[in-house]
Amino acid sequence: METIIIEMPEEEKDKLFDILNRLGLTVDQVTDMFLRWVIDNPDEAGRWLKNCAIDNKNPAIAAMLDLQDELKGKSVMTGLDTEEAIMDLTKEIRRNGR
Repeated sequence: METIIIEMPEEEKDKLFDILNRLGLTVDQVTDMFLRWVIDNPDEAGRWLKNCAIDNKNPAIAAMLDLQDELKGKSVMTGLDTEEAIMDLTKEIRRNGR
């Protein structure tokens, strides 16, 4: 099992918990849902992540996604089972300090 640490400003955390409480969801559930969406929709997730990187002026993530696009034109997660893909994504997030 992997542990994912999410860091965010206190104000954003409060907003997140307010939304989750209204939806009857936990952080663990939403994190799992998000990671499964990334795995099941790698191209859409890649576009979304790239837009976030550009909007937040994070060139490292944008460059990583550009490189991924050049390599075979598909997500590096294609063909992996869900648990393996989540672990790989977690390791990549840690390497990039996010």
